[in-house]
Amino acid sequence: MIMAWRGDVALRRRDKVVVMAVKALECPKCGASLALVAGQQSYTCGYCRTHFTSTSAPAPAPAPAPPSQARPAHDPAAAGRVVMRVLVTSMVMTAVIGIGVTMLITRTQSDFAQVIAESMPGVTMPAMPGMPVVPKAGGRSLWDDVGGAPLPAQVAGQAAVLGRIRAFPEDQLYIVAARAADAGTIYQVGPLGTYGDGYRATHFAALGERLVVSDLRPTLRVVELASGKALKEFPLSDRVEAMCTVEGATEIGIALVDERRLRLDPVALTLEDGAPPKGCVLDGSPFRRHKDPPGVKAPKVEGFRGEQIVVEGRLAVSNGHKDPGTAIPQAVGFDPKTGAQRWREVIPSVAPASVQERSNEHAALAGGRFFTIYKVGSEDTHVAAFDAESGARLWDHQLRPIFAVDKISGVVATKEHVFVVRTSSLDILEAATGAPRGTVGDDTYDR
Repeated sequence: MIMAWRGDVALRRRDKVVVMAVKALECPKCGASLALVAGQQSYTCGYCRTHFTSTSAPAPAPAPAPPSQARPAHDPAAAGRVVMRVLVTSMVMTAVIGIGVTMLITRTQSDFAQVIAESMPGVTMPAMPGMPVVPKAGGRSLWDDVGGAPLPAQVAGQAAVLGRIRAFPEDQLYIVAARAADAGTIYQVGPLGTYGDGYRATHFAALGERLVVSDLRPTLRVVELASGKALKEFPLSDRVEAMCTVEGATEIGIALVDERRLRLDPVALTLEDGAPPKGCVLDGSPFRRHKDPPGVKAPKVEGFRGEQIVVEGRLAVSNGHKDPGTAIPQAVGFDPKTGAQRWREVIPSVAPASVQERSNEHAALAGGRFFTIYKVGSEDTHVAAFDAESGARLWDHQLRPIFAVDKISGVVATKEHVFVVRTSSLDILEAATGAPRGTVGDDTYDR
């Protein structure tokens, strides 16, 4: 009888296979287990005495050789070369990408700015960091009243107005002298620093044939009023807070932030510590108003409340509104010495219901004419003129509309012209008729 092996047993452990050979035989008759003897082929069962011959046992399958764990010897020089190649490759790729992105942005902005400039004249594109802008022809400028109210003056024999502007694209501050006849520029003093740096330190005043300008360094400049030619500079201990002059004075009062008070003689070109000239008020507000000027007696008018008094010689006007009730703009003319009322007029020439209450915030009196403003609805602004002695209405002019923002900051007048400070521009009107003569500065929003 021939006995076959029970067979090999395969055990799997993850990725390894271990083959184990059978260590026992079974009797083909009674199934008893028989001990395996190396090299023996013939067996007799110890239980049933059956004799049989076995086949040859298969040789165990060789186990697969484990993977080699050997590592190459460390070579510092080779490792350094690999690191250097990686760094150089990274630097080259970064440079190529950076150049490509820069070219794309530059080309895109340039093309877009060119399209804007061609399709919408007058529009200035904001600058990206490190990139130029495309300003409109002649440069864009904004009237800026932070440094002081418009200052009418005679410049080289012609009526002019002095004021502060912001010139773009650099946003540098200048003091400009502009013709009152057409708003054309006569000259500019500056640049005096950017608006962000020098908006609080840049002031100006004129006396005689001299113009005085301060800047952020801080320095005081004296120039010729007729030409803007520099004459002298004075270093200061701190920035200028305010300047003032009064009619008939020979010196200019100057207030510094460190509380020093200085007196400047623009003719002798001397600067010394001292109180300002008598009647000179050093106030930081560009439009300081006195409700009751010294020596002026305003009348008490029933149903009227005065907010501002303007005086010229023997003429005086109280600018105010109806009170109590709807605050419709009104004005009362009176004798400044006796307080005797001369006239009372409603300022708007349109239906009062359409007028903004208390919108006559600013007024001026010059050449025997009283000038003030009022607003109709949400957009329209009017300038009205009255004879200061009789109260007769002389004219009523609607200013050119400005889109979105139209804030009136002040009204200044001479015998020939009226200067109206708006959001970022200065409108010049003819005093006798209200006809517009020109505009200094560009509107922030314009139609």
